[in-house]
Amino acid sequence: MKLDSLTPQQEALLDLPVVFTIKAWNESVYIAKPLNIAEQGCRLTAVLQAIHETIIQEAWDDEPLFFDAPSATDKN
Repeated sequence: MKLDSLTPQQEALLDLPVVFTIKAWNESVYIAKPLNIAEQGCRLTAVLQAIHETIIQEAWDDEPLFFDAPSATDKN
């Protein structure tokens, strides 16, 4: 089920960078001897698309944000 509009939680998650641990990179993207760089690029694209689809297909209304986004009024 794809949602018509994103919740604030989904928007916040989609704004975050995707960071791979070494283990996650090796298991999901890395190819030891690819025939060409496009092979690894295709795997990376598939992983990023799966992350994006997972975020937009889930209903996150009842989940609190797990981080505090800085506001314009914060003066640190």
